[in-house]
Amino acid sequence: MPTPDEQLKLFSDNQKEFLKFLKSKFTLIHLSNLFFRDLHFGVMAYLDTNNVKLGYLESESLARSVASAFEQAKIFKKIDANTWVLNYPEFKLTPAKPAAPARPAGTAAPRPAVAPVARPAMASVPKPATSPAATVAAVPGPATSTAVSVAPVARPAPAPGSTPVQSDGEAPKN
Repeated sequence: MPTPDEQLKLFSDNQKEFLKFLKSKFTLIHLSNLFFRDLHFGVMAYLDTNNVKLGYLESESLARSVASAFEQAKIFKKIDANTWVLNYPEFKLTPAKPAAPARPAGTAAPRPAVAPVARPAMASVPKPATSPAATVAAVPGPATSTAVSVAPVARPAPAPGSTPVQSDGEAPKN
């Protein structure tokens, strides 16, 4: 198994190859954030492809060393203990292809006339009849008054053998 210095040399000697490998695993774009755990798992996977077996804690320590080496090479710019900005112009996004210029208004083909959509006529729905209990009648009064009177609603007769109930909710006293 290589020494820690030899392992670090593997990354510093193959910076381009390692960064392209990372880009194949994670989204890496010039001036985007790179997080420690992504770098850590990338280091573990890169070592695995190079047939180097390293434990979780050892690879974490190596990932910290790789990050500091890339900081010195100005490829990583440190934001905090676990985050860097990637400064690698080769990973810039390519600009989108510009749209074709618009045609002048006079050269556009005329649109064909479209006939309006015929819609079926709505059937008229009869209005419900008014119940006699809800009939409202105007009460004559002074010209400025707008009082309205509502006809009383008839109550059903009590069932035989039941106790009639007064309007206050109590049974009548005999």
